[in-house]
Amino acid sequence: MRKLLLIIIFIIFLVSAAIFSGCKPSENTETFDVDINLTAIEKPTTLPEYSLEIEWFDSNGDTTSFVKNKPVMILFNGYSEYSRKESLTLPEDMYGPSSTVVSSAISSSLKRNLSYYWKKLVPQFNVGVFHYENFADDDLDNLNSKIYQSSACSYKIGDEVISPVDFNLTEAFFFAWKKIIDQNLLTGSDGMSILEVRFIGNSVGSNLAISCADYLFAASEQGLISSSYVPNRLTLTNPWFSNDEDSSTTVDFRKDVRIETALKYNEKRIGELSENGVVFEIIEGDPNYYKSYSNKYDGCTELVFGESTKLVWEKGEDTDLYDSIKSKSAYLTFTETFSNQYSDAYKKYDRAVLDWYLYSAGGSDSSSITTLRAGFKPVYDSWGHPSVTHNSYTESTTNGYSMKYGISAWTPTIYIRAVRGIEYSMKIYNSAGSTDNVMTKFQSEARQMSNMTMENGFFVCGYIYQSDISSSFVDLRPGKGLSGYTFSIVATPDEEYSTTEQIFTITTEKDGFYKCLLNEDLYACNIKINLVAPSPNHQFYPEDDIKTGNVWELSDENSIGRNGISASMYGTENSNFYIMIRNCGFLIQE
Repeated sequence: MRKLLLIIIFIIFLVSAAIFSGCKPSENTETFDVDINLTAIEKPTTLPEYSLEIEWFDSNGDTTSFVKNKPVMILFNGYSEYSRKESLTLPEDMYGPSSTVVSSAISSSLKRNLSYYWKKLVPQFNVGVFHYENFADDDLDNLNSKIYQSSACSYKIGDEVISPVDFNLTEAFFFAWKKIIDQNLLTGSDGMSILEVRFIGNSVGSNLAISCADYLFAASEQGLISSSYVPNRLTLTNPWFSNDEDSSTTVDFRKDVRIETALKYNEKRIGELSENGVVFEIIEGDPNYYKSYSNKYDGCTELVFGESTKLVWEKGEDTDLYDSIKSKSAYLTFTETFSNQYSDAYKKYDRAVLDWYLYSAGGSDSSSITTLRAGFKPVYDSWGHPSVTHNSYTESTTNGYSMKYGISAWTPTIYIRAVRGIEYSMKIYNSAGSTDNVMTKFQSEARQMSNMTMENGFFVCGYIYQSDISSSFVDLRPGKGLSGYTFSIVATPDEEYSTTEQIFTITTEKDGFYKCLLNEDLYACNIKINLVAPSPNHQFYPEDDIKTGNVWELSDENSIGRNGISASMYGTENSNFYIMIRNCGFLIQE
């Protein structure tokens, strides 16, 4: 009996051991590249109350409250002084009515509170500034280190530099933004809206904007925040992409990662973010950016001919990295001289391009351009070319015109995505082709021309996406694009060009974007797109939510429904370029 009891006890032990061994944590627990710190930062009491917070502005430039179901823009400035509180208001001594900086055509009408133009773009647009001025009063290389490394994150109060804190600037922003998120959680009753989140970074602030976007995307992937609060558009003005070696700066939230160079680190982050749906635009106003650091970019050679110098851009480690960044962005080379009239005190903030971009939310300010809607004038690409007329925006697509936009804050995000990899410069179109344009006085109209032609700029594009929001607007939140979705576009040409119908098989990219490049046999053609739901849980939006109308009304809305589309494109060899944007959304049924 005793022996039997011992056997029973032994069997129970073995069974228990097996059960409890199965309850042990898995050694294959998922790990992430970015370690998100959810602990609230301890802001030093010596800092101003507004420091390390996001301040929101109304159309008069006064502080206001966050509106939870409206689009968002947050500005990350570059260098500043600890005693200077950044805002969205242009200084009167630089931009006032008597200023020599501003074009006389707009000097009396210019509203220096630039938030006015953003609120006009979308009523109740949340426009804000992330305040970190006490940390930004430093050399740019030191400021760049503070973005990633807490041990480098000193700040300034008066003449005193306070020793580092226990957080970096990326984590500081995340905590400030998460406070806003937690206090303004979206619910079904809010309609979820089209919560577009746009970050604008100037100089080293561009690197901070990229890092914060990277951090937020990782937090969303890990289920720590909603994708509604992750930026889907980043604007970088005069970005600080130094090629100087930086072996000492580590990234606190990435295991065993060092910066190496700002150029190399940001090229990698831009590549990852753009692949996952973030839309980038870069406006570079420094003609010597490639040699503005301690070392000139590898791959750049300057040939001197008398008093002139010619830049030869060849393959090299740095030039290849920079070209990679440009290929993932819509890129504008901005040429101006109005900043020469800035005071020395204002010049050091490197704000000429930033001030222009913020103002451009109001569209073009040229008296020669007709108002489109709600008081806005389009920001054109190749204004003056015969194919660029106001009819492009006031009549239907059958008039033979397409949208032709330049880079600006006014330009729809989906159009900026459509011109990824395209380069713009400031040129005035004329019968001889074009002449270089230099903005000598501050204004919005920049006379931009892209490098698109009918060879690289004749295409149909858009997003194929899935959403749980009942809206006609494209859902730009990360993860909403349908990746790898394959469909066909049938193009039937006008007999003047060809009699052969062409069928294109298209597969969407990771962010759900597709682009179908057409050819000269299809200059005048009919495009048919018919789609099928990718699964039983996806259904087409109701026909009432499918947008119809003029070409400019369709760029950021769902215009392909259950019945597909049949649309005409009337390009010619003289069209310069021709873009049609058509998006399709599927409503997810849980």
